[in-house]
Amino acid sequence: SASGAQQFLLLNDGTIRSRSNDRLCITSVPESKLVLSMCAQSQMQVFDVRRSGRLALKAKPSECLNGNVEDGVVGLYGCSGDLNEVFVYGGGLFRSSALEQ
Repeated sequence: SASGAQQFLLLNDGTIRSRSNDRLCITSVPESKLVLSMCAQSQMQVFDVRRSGRLALKAKPSECLNGNVEDGVVGLYGCSGDLNEVFVYGGGLFRSSALEQ
């Protein structure tokens, strides 16, 4: 199982926060990168959960979280039909691998 530093919570306000420190939010920065920074009610920290399971940045609705499972890198890229954009909450974790089965 992942350590607390590798676990995140999606809150009702649309922020994705570190489970080990809920004052830290996933934040979009230039070059499609995501960082953890202090939650500041920034538009670059609020995500919209789509029916498809995709998490799109509210400030840039055409950009979705995309996780490259092989490299272990998550970034923000143009939304497409890529399975790596789909995050499903189950068993206390976000998982996209469940959709492959």
